[in-house]
Amino acid sequence: NRRLWAELAPLIQAGNFRKAMEVAEQQDTALSTIMRYGMSRISTAHRREDIEKAMEESLIEVIPRLEKRTHYLATLANIGMLMGLLGTVIGLINAFAAVAAVNPAEKAAMLSASISVAMNNTALGLGLAITLLLPIVILGGIEGATRLFWRDGALPLFTPLQGQEERWLVTNP
Repeated sequence: NRRLWAELAPLIQAGNFRKAMEVAEQQDTALSTIMRYGMSRISTAHRREDIEKAMEESLIEVIPRLEKRTHYLATLANIGMLMGLLGTVIGLINAFAAVAAVNPAEKAAMLSASISVAMNNTALGLGLAITLLLPIVILGGIEGATRLFWRDGALPLFTPLQGQEERWLVTNP
């Protein structure tokens, strides 16, 4: 997206919308989708708000693609955590059963083995949950960055173009 932005921004500022549209159409990224929606309205837009609404429409298409499978990751993280908890409970049950049923000479060995099982399950469950939550955080950051880019980066780029629809028609027959 950064490389695409570095290529698109000067083209749009120079008023070379046709070339900017060609560059955006060669990519299938969130940024290119947002920019294509905005640039497609330049020739028909009478106000900046028209371009803004077109770019908002693109967010309706882009954001669900970013969020498409994050709920699966959250579900798997929760399952991993619960499996760790289940293993911990089973390990502790075995530990208490060992203390009650085994002769005193073997109690310490059985107790430590059962507590080891409990703690290993806890560690594995937490490790799985943390590992699966990291992509959720990253994808949430990408989604937030996409929204911020639209508001703070792409949209202001079109502000000086307000009232220059004839320029679009001249440079992009």
